[in-house]
Amino acid sequence: KVRVNRDKGINELLEAYKNMSAERSAYLMIVGPSEMDETVNAELYNWSLTQEKIIYTGGTKTVEQYLAAADCFVLPSYREGLAISALESQAMGLPLVVTDIRGLIDAVVPNETALAVPSKDAAALQSALEAIYDNPSMREEFGRAAHKHICDNFEQQRMFAYILEDRKRLLGEQ
Repeated sequence: KVRVNRDKGINELLEAYKNMSAERSAYLMIVGPSEMDETVNAELYNWSLTQEKIIYTGGTKTVEQYLAAADCFVLPSYREGLAISALESQAMGLPLVVTDIRGLIDAVVPNETALAVPSKDAAALQSALEAIYDNPSMREEFGRAAHKHICDNFEQQRMFAYILEDRKRLLGEQ
């Protein structure tokens, strides 16, 4: 099972999944409200609606339930701030496949908690998804490292201390 929560990168995700699903029995779960617009490939989207193994959940307030059901988290965005969804998925011990853009790459440790691919590159995304799918030990290792990364770097009290330290620096109080 794979999760994505934005239509940014949906064309690449659907293309990558379509190409890899012929030889693998992977499911694709797309969580969140649809953000369909003119940039979404209508042919690919309509194909996805006919696939039993592609699940569109719609919006939810219980994201953790979907994360608990997933084996991997995918966020193929073109641009992103610090992606809370990437942090949440790592806290749940999931390996990630993300695009190598600022914001996402800052939330993960490439080749340790996540595979990072260039944005707008369906072939690279497909290769990363296949690597995660085909290698259960990599998924486990990345998942353990992801959880540790969040605990070590994004724990709430530690974050508050970082914010306070930065505030003092900005106000010249150090």
